[in-house]
Amino acid sequence: MKRCHARPLSMMAFPPLRLILNIIFFIIATSSTAPASARSLVVDVNRKSASTLFLAAKQATTTTTTTTTPLLSSPPKKRWPRPCQSSSSSSEDSSAAALFCDPTLPLATRIKLFRLHLSVEERADFLGHDNQWHQWWSEGLHGVASSPGVRFQEPTPCATSTAMPILTSSSFNDTLFHEVGQVVGKEARVFVNVGNGGGVTFFSPNINIFRDPRWGRGAETPGEDPLLNGRYAKAYVTGLQTNYSLSATCKHYAAYSLENWHNVTRFEFDAEVTLTDMADTYLPAFRECAAAASSVMCSYNSVNGMPSCFNAPLMRQLASYDFKNGYTVTDCTAIDWSQQYHHTTPTRGEATMLALQAGIDVNCGDNYQQVIPLLINNDTLSVDVLDRAFDRAASVLFRLGYFDPPGTHPALDALGPKDVDTAHARQVAVETVAQGVVLLENKNRALPLSKEKTKTILVAGPQADDAQMQLGTYAGIACSVSTLLGGIRKHLKEEQTEVLYAKGCLSGVSCTSTEGFDEAEKMASRADVIVVGLGINKTVEAEFLDRTELTIPGHQEQLLDVLRSAAPEGTPIVVILFSGGPVDTRKVSQAADALMWAGYPGQAGGDVLAPMLFGDGAPTGKLTQTWYHADFAKEVSMFDMHMRPRPPSYPGRTYRFYTGNPLYKFGHGLKYEDSEVDYFDSSLRVTRSGPKQKHSSLSLRISLRNEGSRDTDESVLVFHEPPRAVPSKQRWWTAPPQRTLVAYKRVALKAGSTIDVDLAIPDDRVLAVGGHLAVDTLRIDISEMVLK
Repeated sequence: MKRCHARPLSMMAFPPLRLILNIIFFIIATSSTAPASARSLVVDVNRKSASTLFLAAKQATTTTTTTTTPLLSSPPKKRWPRPCQSSSSSSEDSSAAALFCDPTLPLATRIKLFRLHLSVEERADFLGHDNQWHQWWSEGLHGVASSPGVRFQEPTPCATSTAMPILTSSSFNDTLFHEVGQVVGKEARVFVNVGNGGGVTFFSPNINIFRDPRWGRGAETPGEDPLLNGRYAKAYVTGLQTNYSLSATCKHYAAYSLENWHNVTRFEFDAEVTLTDMADTYLPAFRECAAAASSVMCSYNSVNGMPSCFNAPLMRQLASYDFKNGYTVTDCTAIDWSQQYHHTTPTRGEATMLALQAGIDVNCGDNYQQVIPLLINNDTLSVDVLDRAFDRAASVLFRLGYFDPPGTHPALDALGPKDVDTAHARQVAVETVAQGVVLLENKNRALPLSKEKTKTILVAGPQADDAQMQLGTYAGIACSVSTLLGGIRKHLKEEQTEVLYAKGCLSGVSCTSTEGFDEAEKMASRADVIVVGLGINKTVEAEFLDRTELTIPGHQEQLLDVLRSAAPEGTPIVVILFSGGPVDTRKVSQAADALMWAGYPGQAGGDVLAPMLFGDGAPTGKLTQTWYHADFAKEVSMFDMHMRPRPPSYPGRTYRFYTGNPLYKFGHGLKYEDSEVDYFDSSLRVTRSGPKQKHSSLSLRISLRNEGSRDTDESVLVFHEPPRAVPSKQRWWTAPPQRTLVAYKRVALKAGSTIDVDLAIPDDRVLAVGGHLAVDTLRIDISEMVLK
C-alpha cells in the first residue's frame, strides 16, 4: 500500500485561525457592497480547507441586472473536463481508464476498475466535494445557482430563476413543482455539457419543516406541513433527475431549523425531539424524498445529543425509506464543526471514524481527503470501509453516465445554450408567482385596480425596485429580472398613466431613518393609486441569520402612515409584502386597503404582480405557513423543538398544534370577488385492499362552483380533525394534531362552472382514528367508518 506522509492525528485539531478566516471570507462574500471581483475570488479559492471555503461559497452572491444582459463577476475561468472525454483526461494508465469508461461493461465491474485505478489517497480525495474527477457541490434550489460546481460565463452566463420554494408551494400544485425541477435539471445539464458545471450532483431540495417563523432559511422550504413538503420533494426531485441524468439531494437530515439564535449556532445546537414529533413531523418529508432522490445530506445540528452526521441509527433509518442506491453526504464541513462544537470526539481522526461508521459516504469539505489516508496508514481504519463509501458514491455517477464517453447519450449531449432561458422556462418562472401569490386582505374590493381611473400611480417603498431581493437566496445570475416598479411601468405603458416612484426608505429594508419620506409624501398627494413594496430580505432572514422578532423592520410602517395621510381621500393603497417568513402585519393592515404577499418571486415578479393588480390575472395562492402575532417571538423559544402544546403555557407550533389565535391561518388566501368559489357538496366512500382487505383508503368527492365571472384556479385542501381527547387521559407529548392536511389538489374552474374533484386519502390512520374531514366550510363525519 502506498504510504502518505503528513502530520500525526494528534496535531489535526481544528485551528482557531480557521474560524477567523471563515468570518472574513463570509463578510466579503455576502456583502452587497463588496466588489464583484472580491466576491468571486472567495468562491474561486482552489482546494483550500473546506471550512474556509464553505462560509464563502455557501452564500456568495452575484450582482444581477434587471436588463437582459447579465453582469459577469470575473474573467472567464477554465472549463471543467469530463473524466472520459479523452485518454489524457484520466490518469497515468490510459488503458485502465478506458476500461472503466466502457459503458458496455457491467456497472459493478466498472466501479471496481475505477477503484483499482486509484490509490488509497486518490480514493479518499474522490470522497471530498472538490476533487480531480467530480465536483460534488452544486446548487439548484429554484434555478441553477452560484456554487462551487457552477460557473456563470459564456456560453451560459445566466439561468432561469423561479420563485423561491415558499412561494411556489403556495400553489399546492405538484405539476408545477415537477416543472420547476425540470427547468433546473435541463439548464443544469447544459452547464455540465459546456464545461461550466463541475458535476452532476445538486444539493437540493431543502425540505425541512418550517417550524418557527424566525428561521432564516424558511423561504427555501415548501412550508410547515409534512405532507406538502414530502410531495413537493418527490415532484421536484423526479423533475430534476428524470431525463437529465442528475442527482438531487434531500437536505438537511434531520430536525434542522435553526441558524444563529441568541448566539447559539446550528453548528452547536442540539435538537431535543420526542419520538412522536420525529415520526409525524420531522421525518415524513424525508421518507418521500429519499425514495425518489439519489442522495441525502446530514445536517449540522445534533439530534438528542448525537450529531446528525455521526448518528448511525438515524442514517440507518434511510433504508426503511426505500433509499437503496444512493449516497449520503455531509453538509459542508459538518464533520469538523461537529467535532469542534458538539465535543463528541477530541480529534478529527475520531470524528472521521464516526462519520464513516454512521454510513456517510461523501464529505462536503476536506476532512475525508486529509484524514482517511492517515487513518489507514496508522492501521486505524480498514481499506474496506473506505471502499464501501467509495463504491456507493461512485455508483451514482456511473449510473448517471458521468463516466461514459461522448456520444453515448446523444439526447443529453444535444442540450446546449439554446436550452437555457427558453420560453417554456420563463413561463414556468411566471407560473411560480402567478399561482403562488396570496391575497391576505382586500377591504371594500380595493383590488383589482382600474386602469381607466388610474391617471397617476405612485410606486413606493424599499422593496418596490429591488431585483436582488426578488431572487432570494441560493440564486444564480438571472437572465432578466422584472421588479414591481418595472412591471407596473411596462403594464401601464399604453395607458398614458404617469408612474411616480419614491423609495422612501433610502437605507433599504432596514429603513433606519425617515430621510426620503418628504419626497414620497409630495408624490402621494398627486396619486390616484399608491402601491407600496414593503417587507424583509436576506439581510434580515437568511442562512446564518435567524430573526429575533416578527415585526417589519425600521420605519417602513411609518412610511405607509405618511403616504396614507398625504394621499387624497379615497385613494386606494395596496401593499405588496415581500418576505420568506411571516411578519406581523396588523399596523400595515390599518393603513392599507389591500395586502398581498409575494414571497421572493424570482425573475418574473413584476411581470406577474403588475397585471394582477389591475385584474389581468388574479391571486390564487394559499399560505403554507402559519402567520403569528409578534408576541409569539417573545413567548416561544426557538430552542424548543416540541411541536405539541405543553401545559401550562407552551402553545405548540404550526397549524397542526398551535393553540393560539394566528394572524393568518395555514391555507389562508382570498380571491377577487369576481372569482369566488363555493364548496357545496361532498361524498365519501371506503376502499379496502390487500390481504384480507386489511388496507383501506378513503375516496372523497367535493363539488365546487365558480360563482364569479372570472376563470380561476382553486387549491382544494382536505384536513383530518380527530375526535377531541379527554385532557386528563392524554399525554401532551403524544397528543394527536388538532388537524392535519391529508390531501390536496389544484383545479381550474371556468367562470360560472361546476366541477367534481376526486381526492384519495390513502392513510389508514384517518379511518382508525375517526373524527371529521374538513374542506373549506364542509365538515364530513367519518366516525361511522372507523375500522373495528
